[in-house]
Amino acid sequence: MVWLTAMGLTMGLLMVVYLIGLIVVNGLAAFWPARVAQIELQEGSKAGINNAPWLGGKIVKIQQKATQGDGTHDQSEWQVMVGNKEVYGFGFKYLDHADIANVSYPTDIMLIERLEYGDAMGIPVALQVKGQGTIPVTAVEFTSRLQSLVTEVNQRREAIQSC
Repeated sequence: MVWLTAMGLTMGLLMVVYLIGLIVVNGLAAFWPARVAQIELQEGSKAGINNAPWLGGKIVKIQQKATQGDGTHDQSEWQVMVGNKEVYGFGFKYLDHADIANVSYPTDIMLIERLEYGDAMGIPVALQVKGQGTIPVTAVEFTSRLQSLVTEVNQRREAIQSC
């Protein structure tokens, strides 16, 4: 009976360690969000948004499709979070692997977390501030000015919420 008790205790401890490890591994993704991918589609593919030749988004999941084919080619599909829900009317897009020509991770794609409508993704062109003019993305002060505006807006929102 001592050996059975020891095995039960060992199994319980292993399950606790496994559960904590699973929580840590899956929880770390909250601190390091996925990068935004630019997915180029095969020529003539209708999988793009409004028949565009490419789309941008975060690759959420890659899974096998439930098909009844011969299984000779890849039957996987990609779930991509495209954001911009107020523009497209949907937040996610499913793509067949056969429709994908190339995947890259350009540094100029910007992910903006918003309170309404979810994330917005796109390539910035300029920063236009009412009464202050326009700052093109190629200008040196673009990033610092954008960050200062975000900080200012967050402070205003906190002041409004505290009233």
